[in-house]
Amino acid sequence: MIRTFFFTLTLVLTSISAALTSERPKYYCVQVVSVKNVKVAKKLLHKLNEEPDARIERRGKYYTVRVGYFKTREEAQKELIKIKRITSIPDVYVRTCLYNPKTIVAIANNGFKKDVLSSKSSKKRNKERKKTNNLKSQSRSPQVLLKKKEGLFYLYMEKAKICMGKKDCSMAVEYLKKAIKENPKDPKPYVYLGYAYLHLKEFDKALKAFQQALLINPSYSEGYEALGYFYLKLNNPKAAEIFLKKAYELKPDNIYYGVNYAIALMELGKYDSAEKVFSSIKTRFPFIPEIYFNEALLYLKKGDIAKATKDLETFISLTEGINRYKQYTKKAKLILKTISRTKSEKRTNSG
Repeated sequence: MIRTFFFTLTLVLTSISAALTSERPKYYCVQVVSVKNVKVAKKLLHKLNEEPDARIERRGKYYTVRVGYFKTREEAQKELIKIKRITSIPDVYVRTCLYNPKTIVAIANNGFKKDVLSSKSSKKRNKERKKTNNLKSQSRSPQVLLKKKEGLFYLYMEKAKICMGKKDCSMAVEYLKKAIKENPKDPKPYVYLGYAYLHLKEFDKALKAFQQALLINPSYSEGYEALGYFYLKLNNPKAAEIFLKKAYELKPDNIYYGVNYAIALMELGKYDSAEKVFSSIKTRFPFIPEIYFNEALLYLKKGDIAKATKDLETFISLTEGINRYKQYTKKAKLILKTISRTKSEKRTNSG
Protein backbone atom coordinates (compact mmCIF):
# COMPACT_ATOMS: atom_id res chain seq x y z
CA MET A 1 0.00 0.00 0.00
CA ILE A 2 1.11 3.54 -0.68
CA ARG A 3 2.22 5.35 2.46
CA THR A 4 3.05 8.99 2.89
CA PHE A 5 6.27 10.29 4.33
CA PHE A 6 9.23 8.86 2.45
CA PHE A 7 6.96 8.65 -0.55
CA THR A 8 6.21 12.38 -0.49
CA LEU A 9 9.71 13.40 0.51
CA THR A 10 10.96 12.31 -2.91
CA LEU A 11 8.93 15.24 -4.22
CA VAL A 12 10.86 17.52 -1.91
CA LEU A 13 14.19 16.07 -2.98
CA THR A 14 13.58 16.35 -6.71
CA SER A 15 12.53 19.96 -6.32
CA ILE A 16 15.39 21.09 -4.05
CA SER A 17 18.24 22.36 -6.22
CA ALA A 18 20.93 24.66 -4.93
CA ALA A 19 20.46 28.30 -5.89
CA LEU A 20 23.06 29.17 -8.49
CA THR A 21 25.09 32.32 -8.05
CA SER A 22 23.79 34.97 -10.40
CA GLU A 23 23.55 38.68 -10.93
CA ARG A 24 19.78 38.38 -10.68
CA PRO A 25 18.28 39.09 -7.25
CA LYS A 26 17.34 36.19 -5.00
CA TYR A 27 13.82 35.84 -3.64
CA TYR A 28 11.86 33.47 -1.42
CA CYS A 29 9.02 31.48 -2.95
CA VAL A 30 6.63 28.73 -1.88
CA GLN A 31 7.27 25.45 -3.69
CA VAL A 32 4.01 23.54 -4.00
CA VAL A 33 4.87 20.42 -6.00
CA SER A 34 7.09 18.98 -8.77
CA VAL A 35 5.45 16.50 -11.15
CA LYS A 36 6.07 15.07 -14.62
CA ASN A 37 2.41 15.43 -15.64
CA VAL A 38 1.83 19.01 -16.84
CA LYS A 39 -1.97 18.58 -16.61
CA VAL A 40 -1.70 17.94 -12.86
CA ALA A 41 0.50 21.03 -12.51
CA LYS A 42 -2.03 23.14 -14.45
CA LYS A 43 -4.92 21.97 -12.25
CA LEU A 44 -3.00 23.08 -9.17
CA LEU A 45 -2.07 26.40 -10.82
CA HIS A 46 -5.76 27.03 -11.51
CA LYS A 47 -6.49 26.58 -7.78
CA LEU A 48 -3.78 29.15 -7.03
CA ASN A 49 -5.08 31.67 -9.55
CA GLU A 50 -5.44 34.48 -7.00
CA GLU A 51 -2.04 33.97 -5.36
CA PRO A 52 0.87 36.33 -6.07
CA ASP A 53 3.19 35.34 -8.92
CA ALA A 54 1.81 31.77 -9.15
CA ARG A 55 3.52 29.92 -11.99
CA ILE A 56 4.74 26.64 -13.44
CA GLU A 57 8.49 26.31 -14.07
CA ARG A 58 10.08 23.59 -16.18
CA ARG A 59 12.97 21.93 -14.34
CA GLY A 60 14.39 19.09 -16.43
CA LYS A 61 11.61 16.49 -16.72
CA TYR A 62 9.56 18.11 -13.96
CA TYR A 63 6.89 20.82 -13.93
CA THR A 64 7.28 22.76 -10.69
CA VAL A 65 4.44 24.85 -9.25
CA ARG A 66 5.72 27.86 -7.30
CA VAL A 67 4.15 30.94 -5.75
CA GLY A 68 5.62 34.35 -5.04
CA TYR A 69 8.82 36.33 -5.28
CA PHE A 70 9.05 37.45 -1.67
CA LYS A 71 11.86 39.59 -0.29
CA THR A 72 11.77 37.97 3.15
CA ARG A 73 11.28 34.41 4.43
CA GLU A 74 8.60 35.71 6.83
CA GLU A 75 6.41 36.91 3.92
CA ALA A 76 6.83 33.55 2.21
CA GLN A 77 5.94 31.66 5.42
CA LYS A 78 2.63 33.58 5.66
CA GLU A 79 1.83 32.63 2.06
CA LEU A 80 2.79 28.99 2.76
CA ILE A 81 0.09 28.73 5.46
CA LYS A 82 -2.48 30.04 2.99
CA ILE A 83 -1.39 27.65 0.22
CA LYS A 84 -1.56 24.63 2.54
CA ARG A 85 -5.16 25.62 3.29
CA ILE A 86 -6.04 26.04 -0.42
CA THR A 87 -4.37 22.87 -1.74
CA SER A 88 -4.37 20.58 1.34
CA ILE A 89 -0.91 19.41 0.23
CA PRO A 90 1.17 18.96 3.41
CA ASP A 91 4.64 19.03 1.85
CA VAL A 92 4.77 22.59 0.48
CA TYR A 93 7.77 24.52 1.72
CA VAL A 94 9.64 27.83 1.46
CA ARG A 95 12.84 28.05 -0.57
CA THR A 96 15.05 30.62 -2.27
CA CYS A 97 14.58 31.21 -6.00
CA LEU A 98 15.68 33.42 -8.88
CA TYR A 99 13.53 35.11 -11.49
CA ASN A 100 14.31 33.24 -14.72
CA PRO A 101 11.74 33.78 -17.50
CA LYS A 102 13.28 30.98 -19.58
CA THR A 103 12.05 28.32 -17.13
CA ILE A 104 8.46 29.67 -16.80
CA VAL A 105 5.96 27.76 -18.94
CA ALA A 106 2.67 29.05 -17.45
CA ILE A 107 1.54 31.82 -15.11
CA ALA A 108 -1.70 32.49 -13.24
CA ASN A 109 -4.04 35.26 -14.34
CA ASN A 110 -2.69 37.73 -11.80
CA GLY A 111 0.64 38.11 -13.66
CA PHE A 112 3.93 39.27 -12.15
CA LYS A 113 5.03 42.21 -10.03
CA LYS A 114 6.95 44.94 -11.85
CA ASP A 115 9.94 44.81 -9.47
CA VAL A 116 10.44 41.14 -10.34
CA LEU A 117 10.37 41.71 -14.09
CA SER A 118 13.12 44.33 -13.97
CA SER A 119 16.66 43.53 -12.78
CA LYS A 120 18.27 45.69 -10.13
CA SER A 121 20.37 48.66 -11.17
CA SER A 122 24.03 48.84 -10.15
CA LYS A 123 23.20 51.83 -7.88
CA LYS A 124 20.66 49.74 -6.01
CA ARG A 125 23.18 46.91 -5.64
CA ASN A 126 25.80 49.30 -4.25
CA LYS A 127 23.27 50.57 -1.70
CA GLU A 128 22.54 47.04 -0.60
CA ARG A 129 26.26 46.28 -0.23
CA LYS A 130 26.62 49.28 2.11
CA LYS A 131 23.59 48.12 4.06
CA THR A 132 25.15 44.64 4.38
CA ASN A 133 28.40 46.14 5.68
CA ASN A 134 26.47 48.13 8.30
CA LEU A 135 24.65 44.98 9.38
CA LYS A 136 27.95 43.16 9.86
CA SER A 137 28.98 45.74 12.45
CA GLN A 138 25.77 44.97 14.38
CA SER A 139 26.15 41.17 14.05
CA ARG A 140 26.44 40.62 17.79
CA SER A 141 23.13 42.26 18.70
CA PRO A 142 20.46 39.94 20.27
CA GLN A 143 18.11 40.46 17.31
CA VAL A 144 20.74 39.42 14.76
CA LEU A 145 21.80 36.41 16.85
CA LEU A 146 18.15 35.31 17.04
CA LYS A 147 17.83 35.54 13.24
CA LYS A 148 21.02 33.51 12.86
CA LYS A 149 19.58 30.88 15.21
CA GLU A 150 16.37 30.69 13.15
CA GLY A 151 18.45 30.46 9.98
CA LEU A 152 20.42 27.52 11.36
CA PHE A 153 17.19 25.74 12.30
CA TYR A 154 15.83 26.03 8.73
CA LEU A 155 19.22 25.02 7.29
CA TYR A 156 19.39 21.83 9.38
CA MET A 157 15.78 20.97 8.54
CA GLU A 158 16.39 21.37 4.79
CA LYS A 159 19.57 19.27 4.96
CA ALA A 160 17.66 16.57 6.88
CA LYS A 161 14.92 16.53 4.21
CA ILE A 162 17.50 16.08 1.47
CA CYS A 163 19.15 13.21 3.37
CA MET A 164 15.79 11.52 3.94
CA GLY A 165 14.94 11.91 0.26
CA LYS A 166 18.18 10.03 -0.47
CA LYS A 167 17.28 7.53 2.29
CA ASP A 168 20.42 8.49 4.17
CA CYS A 169 18.50 8.53 7.44
CA SER A 170 21.54 8.18 9.70
CA MET A 171 22.81 11.55 8.47
CA ALA A 172 19.28 12.97 8.66
CA VAL A 173 19.18 12.04 12.37
CA GLU A 174 22.34 14.10 12.98
CA TYR A 175 20.88 17.19 11.26
CA LEU A 176 17.54 16.80 13.05
CA LYS A 177 19.25 16.63 16.43
CA LYS A 178 21.02 19.88 15.56
CA ALA A 179 17.69 21.46 14.51
CA ILE A 180 16.12 20.38 17.83
CA LYS A 181 19.06 21.93 19.70
CA GLU A 182 18.39 25.25 17.90
CA ASN A 183 14.64 25.16 18.58
CA PRO A 184 13.60 22.47 21.12
CA LYS A 185 10.03 23.82 21.33
CA ASP A 186 9.17 23.13 17.68
CA PRO A 187 7.41 19.72 17.27
CA LYS A 188 8.21 19.37 13.56
CA PRO A 189 11.83 18.11 13.79
CA TYR A 190 10.69 15.46 16.30
CA VAL A 191 8.22 14.12 13.72
CA TYR A 192 10.94 14.00 11.06
CA LEU A 193 13.28 12.37 13.58
CA GLY A 194 10.64 9.72 14.29
CA TYR A 195 10.31 8.91 10.57
CA ALA A 196 14.10 8.72 10.22
CA TYR A 197 14.34 6.26 13.13
CA LEU A 198 11.40 4.30 11.71
CA HIS A 199 13.23 3.92 8.41
CA LEU A 200 16.29 2.74 10.35
CA LYS A 201 14.03 0.21 12.18
CA GLU A 202 14.82 1.81 15.55
CA PHE A 203 11.20 1.57 16.63
CA ASP A 204 11.56 2.57 20.31
CA LYS A 205 13.38 5.77 19.36
CA ALA A 206 10.81 6.48 16.63
CA LEU A 207 7.92 6.13 19.07
CA LYS A 208 9.63 8.36 21.63
CA ALA A 209 10.25 11.09 19.00
CA PHE A 210 6.62 11.04 17.79
CA GLN A 211 5.33 11.18 21.37
CA GLN A 212 7.65 14.10 22.15
CA ALA A 213 6.12 16.09 19.27
CA LEU A 214 2.67 15.70 20.87
CA LEU A 215 4.00 16.55 24.34
CA ILE A 216 5.22 19.86 22.91
CA ASN A 217 1.93 20.50 21.09
CA PRO A 218 -1.05 18.20 21.94
CA SER A 219 -2.99 19.65 18.97
CA TYR A 220 -0.26 18.96 16.41
CA SER A 221 -2.02 17.00 13.67
CA GLU A 222 1.25 15.83 12.06
CA GLY A 223 2.17 14.15 15.35
CA TYR A 224 -1.07 12.12 15.39
CA GLU A 225 -0.68 11.22 11.71
CA ALA A 226 2.93 10.13 12.35
CA LEU A 227 1.89 7.85 15.22
CA GLY A 228 -0.90 6.41 13.07
CA TYR A 229 1.57 5.71 10.27
CA PHE A 230 3.97 4.18 12.83
CA TYR A 231 1.33 1.69 13.99
CA LEU A 232 0.29 0.90 10.41
CA LYS A 233 3.93 0.10 9.69
CA LEU A 234 3.96 -2.27 12.69
CA ASN A 235 0.75 -3.96 11.42
CA ASN A 236 -1.33 -2.62 14.29
CA PRO A 237 -4.32 -1.03 12.49
CA LYS A 238 -6.38 -0.86 15.70
CA ALA A 239 -3.89 1.56 17.32
CA ALA A 240 -3.34 3.31 13.97
CA GLU A 241 -7.08 4.06 13.65
CA ILE A 242 -7.09 5.99 16.96
CA PHE A 243 -4.33 8.39 15.93
CA LEU A 244 -5.28 8.72 12.26
CA LYS A 245 -8.88 9.46 13.18
CA LYS A 246 -7.67 12.26 15.48
CA ALA A 247 -5.39 13.68 12.76
CA TYR A 248 -8.24 13.59 10.24
CA GLU A 249 -10.61 15.27 12.71
CA LEU A 250 -8.07 18.06 13.27
CA LYS A 251 -7.51 18.53 9.52
CA PRO A 252 -10.33 16.98 7.48
CA ASP A 253 -9.06 18.63 4.30
CA ASN A 254 -5.67 16.91 4.47
CA ILE A 255 -5.56 14.31 1.71
CA TYR A 256 -2.89 12.06 3.21
CA TYR A 257 -4.50 11.96 6.64
CA GLY A 258 -7.71 10.85 4.97
CA VAL A 259 -6.04 8.17 2.83
CA ASN A 260 -4.13 6.66 5.76
CA TYR A 261 -7.21 6.78 8.00
CA ALA A 262 -9.17 4.91 5.31
CA ILE A 263 -6.33 2.34 5.02
CA ALA A 264 -6.52 1.69 8.78
CA LEU A 265 -10.30 1.23 8.57
CA MET A 266 -9.89 -1.09 5.58
CA GLU A 267 -7.31 -3.24 7.38
CA LEU A 268 -9.72 -3.54 10.32
CA GLY A 269 -12.40 -4.81 7.95
CA LYS A 270 -14.51 -1.63 8.30
CA TYR A 271 -15.04 -1.48 4.54
CA ASP A 272 -18.12 0.76 4.45
CA SER A 273 -16.48 3.38 6.71
CA ALA A 274 -13.30 3.27 4.62
CA GLU A 275 -15.32 3.70 1.42
CA LYS A 276 -17.03 6.82 2.83
CA VAL A 277 -13.66 8.40 3.66
CA PHE A 278 -12.22 7.58 0.21
CA SER A 279 -15.34 8.91 -1.49
CA SER A 280 -15.20 12.16 0.49
CA ILE A 281 -11.59 12.98 -0.32
CA LYS A 282 -11.86 11.78 -3.94
CA THR A 283 -14.76 14.18 -4.57
CA ARG A 284 -12.69 17.13 -3.33
CA PHE A 285 -9.30 16.08 -4.71
CA PRO A 286 -9.81 14.00 -7.87
CA PHE A 287 -6.21 14.50 -9.07
CA ILE A 288 -4.45 12.60 -6.21
CA PRO A 289 -3.34 9.12 -7.44
CA GLU A 290 -2.93 7.55 -3.96
CA ILE A 291 -6.70 7.75 -3.41
CA TYR A 292 -7.51 5.63 -6.48
CA PHE A 293 -4.85 2.97 -5.79
CA ASN A 294 -5.90 2.35 -2.20
CA GLU A 295 -9.62 2.58 -2.97
CA ALA A 296 -9.09 -0.06 -5.68
CA LEU A 297 -7.59 -2.38 -3.04
CA LEU A 298 -10.68 -1.77 -0.89
CA TYR A 299 -13.02 -2.71 -3.76
CA LEU A 300 -10.99 -5.86 -4.43
CA LYS A 301 -11.45 -6.86 -0.78
CA LYS A 302 -15.20 -6.19 -1.13
CA GLY A 303 -15.33 -8.19 -4.37
CA ASP A 304 -16.46 -5.21 -6.48
CA ILE A 305 -14.25 -5.90 -9.51
CA ALA A 306 -15.87 -3.27 -11.78
CA LYS A 307 -15.15 -0.39 -9.38
CA ALA A 308 -11.65 -1.72 -8.63
CA THR A 309 -10.90 -1.86 -12.37
CA LYS A 310 -12.11 1.71 -12.91
CA ASP A 311 -9.95 3.03 -10.02
CA LEU A 312 -6.84 1.19 -11.23
CA GLU A 313 -7.28 2.52 -14.77
CA THR A 314 -7.63 6.07 -13.39
CA PHE A 315 -4.52 5.57 -11.24
CA ILE A 316 -2.49 4.44 -14.28
CA SER A 317 -3.67 7.42 -16.36
CA LEU A 318 -2.57 9.82 -13.59
CA THR A 319 0.84 8.21 -12.97
CA GLU A 320 2.04 6.86 -16.32
CA GLY A 321 5.62 8.05 -16.89
CA ILE A 322 6.07 9.52 -13.39
CA ASN A 323 9.11 7.82 -11.89
CA ARG A 324 8.13 7.99 -8.21
CA TYR A 325 4.91 6.04 -8.92
CA LYS A 326 6.66 3.50 -11.15
CA GLN A 327 6.45 0.44 -8.88
CA TYR A 328 2.79 1.12 -8.06
CA THR A 329 1.88 1.63 -11.73
CA LYS A 330 3.44 -1.79 -12.43
CA LYS A 331 1.39 -3.32 -9.60
CA ALA A 332 -1.81 -1.72 -10.92
CA LYS A 333 -1.17 -3.10 -14.41
CA LEU A 334 -0.44 -6.55 -12.98
CA ILE A 335 -3.71 -6.53 -11.00
CA LEU A 336 -5.67 -5.50 -14.12
CA LYS A 337 -3.98 -8.26 -16.11
CA THR A 338 -4.95 -10.82 -13.43
CA ILE A 339 -8.58 -9.55 -13.44
CA SER A 340 -8.72 -9.82 -17.23
CA ARG A 341 -7.26 -13.36 -17.21
CA THR A 342 -9.72 -14.48 -14.50
CA LYS A 343 -12.68 -13.14 -16.51
CA SER A 344 -11.41 -14.91 -19.63
CA GLU A 345 -11.06 -18.22 -17.75
CA LYS A 346 -14.59 -17.89 -16.35
CA ARG A 347 -16.00 -17.31 -19.84
CA THR A 348 -14.10 -20.36 -21.16
CA ASN A 349 -15.33 -22.57 -18.31
CA SER A 350 -18.94 -21.42 -18.68
CA GLY A 351 -18.78 -22.01 -22.44
